[in-house]
Amino acid sequence: MNDKYSLFKLAGIDPEATFHTLRAASATNRDAAGQDFDALEDKLGDAKGCTITRKHYIRLDDRQVIDASAVYNEYLERLRSESILNAEIVDR
Repeated sequence: MNDKYSLFKLAGIDPEATFHTLRAASATNRDAAGQDFDALEDKLGDAKGCTITRKHYIRLDDRQVIDASAVYNEYLERLRSESILNAEIVDR
């Protein structure tokens, strides 16, 4: 159980994953979670303002984009509901 492939399988990670694949996954998840981008770059060891971080390590898949937009959509729906309620109160 000491070899890389056994440990990766145990953790549910594709044994063919590379260091850069794991680095990109970590960066993408941190970005999706809203971590300050300067702090994210610092954790990766990239220079502040470096284009490499976004270009090579932030890989949003469709699910993360949908999840991120869901929060915004819920916010818009709340605003619409409040506007409708406020309009009904004014009309009375």
